[in-house]
Amino acid sequence: MFSLDTVQSYDFLIILVVITVLWLSLLVWTAALTSKLGKLKTRLNQMLGGAGVADLEQVLRNLHQRVDNLEAGHKDNAGQIAAILDRLRVAKTNVAMKRYNGFGEHGNDLSFSLAIVDDLQTGLVLTGIHSREQTFVYAKPVVKGESQYALTPEEIQMIQEAANRKQS
Repeated sequence: MFSLDTVQSYDFLIILVVITVLWLSLLVWTAALTSKLGKLKTRLNQMLGGAGVADLEQVLRNLHQRVDNLEAGHKDNAGQIAAILDRLRVAKTNVAMKRYNGFGEHGNDLSFSLAIVDDLQTGLVLTGIHSREQTFVYAKPVVKGESQYALTPEEIQMIQEAANRKQS
């Protein structure tokens, strides 16, 4: 049968095998963790641009400062865009012109009406009436699509056309 010395030697051998297996497992696990740590360091260096872990706090401060500068620039740009849009609203950028025969039965389409207005239909209308002997040019101020002077149907039509050009 088995003696006590034999049982003790088997126990010692089993314990030795278990410790060896555990040690080898820990060695493999350590190698895997070392490999992952190396990959992490490489990725960190790529992300920080070679600044290093010691400079991580400074890198984060710099990034925060850059974000603050971008936000301030964005606010400035938004204000400038709003001012430009306000100025554009009253800029006389809507233009329409029509040539026509001012006297119906004589001549060609040598008369004209030209409307130059902003988005609020404020601006002016120029009308040139051509006859055989002379040409008359009239300038009429327009405020909100109306004038203190009588407007001809052609002038009214050009004001409306100029205002509608903005929408298309």
